[in-house]
Parts: sequence; structure tokens; C-alpha cells
Amino acid sequence: KRTVEALGLKRINHSVEVEATPAIIGMVRKVNHLVAIESI
Repeated sequence: KRTVEALGLKRINHSVEVEATPAIIGMVRKVNHLVAIESI
């Protein structure tokens, strides 16, 4: 839950744009079963 909040996600169907830093990539890998990722 804290990882999802740290990524800036507040609620279901919420989307955010973040820069792909090593820290962000690591957080996304931990919660990849909860989020969808797209490259812009």
C-alpha cells in the first residue's frame, strides 16, 4: 500500500506520469500485479 501511494496513485483508475528512475522502476516491479505501465 505504501509503495502504491509513493508512486502517486490515490484510487482505482488513477493515472500518473513519472520519470523512469531506478527507484521508480524498483517500486513498479514490486507492485506490477496491481498497476499497468505504458511508455510515453
